[in-house]
Amino acid sequence: MARWEAITPLMRNARVNWECELERVGKLQWWDQVKGKVEGFPDSPVAHHIHPVALVGNFQSTPFLCPHCGSDMTISAGFLKKIFPGISDENAAGYAVALNPVFVKYKINTCNRISHFLGQCDVECAGFTAFKEDLFYKDGDKLWGTYPSPLKNGLNRLHPDWTDAQIESYAKAHLIRNDPELGIVLFGDSAYPNCDYRGRGLIHLTWLENYRRYKEYSGVDVVTDPLRLEYDKAVAADSAGWFWSMHSINQHADANNPKKVTTMINPGLKKLIERKAASQRVFSKLNNGCEPCRAQWEATATGANGW
Repeated sequence: MARWEAITPLMRNARVNWECELERVGKLQWWDQVKGKVEGFPDSPVAHHIHPVALVGNFQSTPFLCPHCGSDMTISAGFLKKIFPGISDENAAGYAVALNPVFVKYKINTCNRISHFLGQCDVECAGFTAFKEDLFYKDGDKLWGTYPSPLKNGLNRLHPDWTDAQIESYAKAHLIRNDPELGIVLFGDSAYPNCDYRGRGLIHLTWLENYRRYKEYSGVDVVTDPLRLEYDKAVAADSAGWFWSMHSINQHADANNPKKVTTMINPGLKKLIERKAASQRVFSKLNNGCEPCRAQWEATATGANGW
């Protein structure tokens, strides 16, 4: 206490408050009373501290390496801009932050797995430029030919007294150039009449049942607020990783089989050629010739694997 008491003459008008402070400080000086006397306490008063921010920063600066070839797979804004030329600066920066923890969390952690994941994103979200399914149609006959059963089911749900002829006529005449209503018709649900559950996110999560399952898993309420999958980058990325994991797509990426990877995401194999080309483009940039992943990729890029 001698050092504290030496300040007392300087307190002048604050002397009464200072004496209260000295009493408080005195009560904190209990080390000599406990050292060597309390089980588990050290004899030395020296304490070692780890700065929490520095600790987190150290983990963040650790490269995310492929366990097979050692290639650095940390996703940066610059990397995303090289792979997806249409991506905005904002989306490149935001998704670089969102993707790295998703890849760790869902073990999308090799050259093959990340290449196929991002290759699918190239088609699903148009190279990180469109995070919801576009339902803008100009041709009524094309619209009807694309979605005959979903249109019938959706309009029957909304207008149970309509005939098939009325449904077809309405769809062709009123659901063209009408993205919002078409979304409600095709992907709506009576339980949530003002929402539609079209494809959203990086790997376009679709249908209420999938939205509901992701909500149950994550705790993020994308059921009453489905737009979270579209505008919240962390949710868009995490939902894609969750879907990938739930359908065990890593095993097909490990086998370098783009056809099976695509089947799990789009059973109709829409734009398979583009998905394959994007996966190859990502792999070339990500792996950068590192072995043994490069040799394994080339050896398995066969017709039998869907190439």
